[in-house]
Amino acid sequence: MVNPPNLDRLKRLTNMDDPTEINQIFIYLMNELKAYLNLEVVNKKVKIYFINVINEDRNIDTNLYRYGVNRYIRNDIYHIKLFKNYKKFFPFILLQSAYLSFIPNNLKETIFIDFAINQFVEIDLQELLSVSEWSHFIREKYLNYNFLSNQSDKFRFDKFFELEEAKASESLKRYFFEYIRRNSNLNLDENQHFILNKMYKEFMFKTSKKLQSNKITETLRILTKIFHKMKNCDTLEGFCNYFNTFKKQRIIQTDLSLRSFRKNLRWINNHSSITPSYYFDWKAINIAIIACRL
Repeated sequence: MVNPPNLDRLKRLTNMDDPTEINQIFIYLMNELKAYLNLEVVNKKVKIYFINVINEDRNIDTNLYRYGVNRYIRNDIYHIKLFKNYKKFFPFILLQSAYLSFIPNNLKETIFIDFAINQFVEIDLQELLSVSEWSHFIREKYLNYNFLSNQSDKFRFDKFFELEEAKASESLKRYFFEYIRRNSNLNLDENQHFILNKMYKEFMFKTSKKLQSNKITETLRILTKIFHKMKNCDTLEGFCNYFNTFKKQRIIQTDLSLRSFRKNLRWINNHSSITPSYYFDWKAINIAIIACRL
């Protein structure tokens, strides 16, 4: 099991006016996240400032990324300017900034990343008394995001983040950051639905313990034997019927029961792209095939 980052020092932060303590806590956060995410930070040089100017620029074009803080990259330094009139939200903003230091610079201000980071921050700091006020503070911005324009979009995004509890053996946050780092050239703001669905499916597949199961390997062996013998079978029930028949005829010898075979077959169907390979004159339609055999 992946141990979550220790955020106790951040949760205990009371003196919001001490630049030294703020900087120390930020370094502590980056080290905790570095160990947790198993990634190097993108921005190794960071400067944190306090600003007495009131930050009230919360128009429709302002990302959550800029609420109470001004962040920018200059001369390879990650500058974080904290507005003092929002110091009650400093724990949330500091954790935001720490997470963002692991995001490629070209993606830091995308709406997709903006929203995802805030979801992580709310979950991580849900024990703080000020979390409700923070949520209210940024909630109006959520409603302006195109990918949350209807309830189905909101449901899709929330379901993805709920996987954190469902998959205790894995960390969705680690997977999320690894995926973003591997795909830093993605246009996140134009392909939000596609990317989210792809991440959801890949995470479910990656975290399935059955992927390394000997029973799955045995099921694939049987499927291959059935298909080679029958040449054509396009339904799950058809494969189950052939399995039952061939096992009784001892054409297939296996310890798998029909119930286990059916269960494994459903998993393969739902969580993989494995399908039979039909021979066809692909060259006639100018298509090249690359076949990988198990």
